[in-house]
This record gives sequence, structure tokens and C-alpha cells, in this order.
Amino acid sequence: MQRYWRATAGLRSAVRSPADAALAARIALFAITAPHHLERTDVESYLKRLRRQSRPRAIDVRGSRERIVRLRNGVLGMPWIWRRNTCYLRALVLYRFLDGDGEPQLHVGVEEDRSTDRLHGHAWVSVGGEVIEGPDGVVLDRVREIPMYARR
Repeated sequence: MQRYWRATAGLRSAVRSPADAALAARIALFAITAPHHLERTDVESYLKRLRRQSRPRAIDVRGSRERIVRLRNGVLGMPWIWRRNTCYLRALVLYRFLDGDGEPQLHVGVEEDRSTDRLHGHAWVSVGGEVIEGPDGVVLDRVREIPMYARR
């Protein structure tokens, strides 16, 4: 029991209200099911469907981002979910639940590490051309974005 209590510490500290607990449960369900759903459809259709789903109301993007990131990080820190904690899933969760002024865009790109001849993938979210969460500017300067869907 003590091990379970320690494992949930991050999530327990992230939840500040009953509404947060409900949103954390929605984020957990999404984090578990998103990869399976994405495998079964094309990216453009999937992203359009995500944006039509209800989101927790927020006055602005910054407040919405803070709440979602706090809860998402608590959820993705759970032992049975932490292996899914990738930049792709973090960006997808933010894209799915972000509310406020402006329409979020999900971006995916690759960075080539010339020292190892390996590609490193990155995913990030922007609103109105401003990166809301993702790699820092130095990394983004070396990332080539891969178009995923037609912009509206």
C-alpha cells in the first residue's frame, strides 16, 4: 500500500479540485487509448476529430496550458503509464485538451544528429504561430517540420 501511495504522489499533488480529478481521469484514458486510435485512422481525420471533442473551458491559452500540463505530467508519471511519456503523446494531450483564444496546431519534425547519423523526432504545439510547448528555439532551428495535414 505504501508503494502505491508513493507512486501516486505526483498525480495527487497535481490535482487541486474535483474538476482537476475528472480532467486527470480523461487525460489518463486519452493517453492509454490515443495510440490505438491513431493507428486506425489517418492523422488529419484524427486531429479534426480531437478538436471537435469537448475541452475544459479556459479564459486564455496560458491558463489552459498550465492546468493541462500539470495534470498531464502527474498522469504520465504514474507507473503503469510512464512508458508512454514521449513528446508525441505530451503534445497530443495538449492539443486535445487545450482551450482558450486561438486554434492550436500540432507539429511533428525531425532533427538529424550528424554525429550519429540518427534522426530524432520532436512534437510540439503552437497557437497563432507561437510555440506553446515543445523543444527550445535552438533545437527548433535544427528541426525540419513534416507536414501532417492541410491547414484550414
